[in-house]
Amino acid sequence: MVLALLGLILFRPVLGVWFKHLLDGDSEGQREDSLIFENQNLKAEIAKLKEIDARTPENYAEDYDYGFVYARYPFNIKNQVLINVGKDVGVTMGKTVLFGAYSEDEIGRSVLFGSIKNVFEATSLVETIFSNEWRSEVRIGDKQVLGVLEGGATPAVRLINKDANILEGDVVYSADERFPYGLAIGYIKDIEMSSDHLFKEAKLDIPYDLAQVGLVLVLK
Repeated sequence: MVLALLGLILFRPVLGVWFKHLLDGDSEGQREDSLIFENQNLKAEIAKLKEIDARTPENYAEDYDYGFVYARYPFNIKNQVLINVGKDVGVTMGKTVLFGAYSEDEIGRSVLFGSIKNVFEATSLVETIFSNEWRSEVRIGDKQVLGVLEGGATPAVRLINKDANILEGDVVYSADERFPYGLAIGYIKDIEMSSDHLFKEAKLDIPYDLAQVGLVLVLK
């Protein structure tokens, strides 16, 4: 018992002191430690609120539920992520999921990240655009050139008309009936002809690092 208490004091000071007060019957000390725990919890809640505020698109806060992404470190799994909202807040399958990239350039402040694939009581599984199963119709640039976004570790836009005038840096945005029209997804880069020379295709330049995605927005 003494060794355990000593270990707590050395390596977990707050817990160690609280446990010591408990053994000593020190009710005043217990109240002080309780305030410390409450203060730590409050700081954690404030940090969450700051994250929500930083990732919220202007004028759209009332249209979204906020979902924090559960970490899967060290496994860098891109195709699916688990978030901490589900049936408890009315999330249903097929809902659009955005990431608040908060960019200041023409791509806007939020981008299409994925859609709800499965829903549980307090969590949901999001299929991301990095999934090999992802297929969605998109348009490219000001000329609204049609293409098909194919997901994967490196998403790409394929089946682009070979005569279409597209340029690297053109914005790719949603044109699929499953999602709100015009949601930015990324940029065109590395344009080339398809292997059969019937279409153009290009890689999709994503404006964020997946490791940055700690919170997403689920369209209600």
